[in-house]
Amino acid sequence: MKYLASIIAGIAKWWTYKSRFEKKIDLLIMETKENTKGLLRLRYLYFIEHRPTEVSIICAIYDEYKKRGGNSEIDAIHAEWKKNVAKGKYKKARK
Repeated sequence: MKYLASIIAGIAKWWTYKSRFEKKIDLLIMETKENTKGLLRLRYLYFIEHRPTEVSIICAIYDEYKKRGGNSEIDAIHAEWKKNVAKGKYKKARK
């Protein structure tokens, strides 16, 4: 009987360890996704501010950011940037 109780206790300990381990992995995955989205937001804002003529790069970063669940604040910035690009506000530097 004592042997059976120790086996059950060992299985319970293993099961709770596995559950805690899975929760930690899920937390790491969630945080990684949020960090990636934050990094994309910062890259997007950098290019809008410092290299607004890089249309393909900005659009690619924006698309990836939105694919990962980006917020509407960037939508407003992107719409304004597109309007300024269409008006020709940004000029490429000549070499």
